[in-house]
Amino acid sequence: EKVITRILGVPKEEIYVQDGQVYINSKELDTFYGKVHRLGYSQEEYFESMDKNKISYNKEEMEKLFKQNIKKITLGKNEFFVSGDDWLRSDQMKIKTGDIIGIVIGYKNKN
Repeated sequence: EKVITRILGVPKEEIYVQDGQVYINSKELDTFYGKVHRLGYSQEEYFESMDKNKISYNKEEMEKLFKQNIKKITLGKNEFFVSGDDWLRSDQMKIKTGDIIGIVIGYKNKN
């Protein structure tokens, strides 16, 4: 199975997640993908959108998702830590260099 994921941690780094926030070498990953997201929303944005649009959801389970923890992992010399942008529908995991088969590059349209 091939999936698109974002590299969060690179070889020799320590990575962990505490209350939904990603830390690398004990420093907060300060970017939009440094926190658990669902459908591109932070926890507050997600709950607000679901409630505003009267969409049914399991608030308790979603709170667990947004506040999840992952124990500290030290990446080996050929290991990366990856996650999809939608944490509910993706895995957060270590992979080996050989598991990477390509690079996705984003760009802004000049128009």
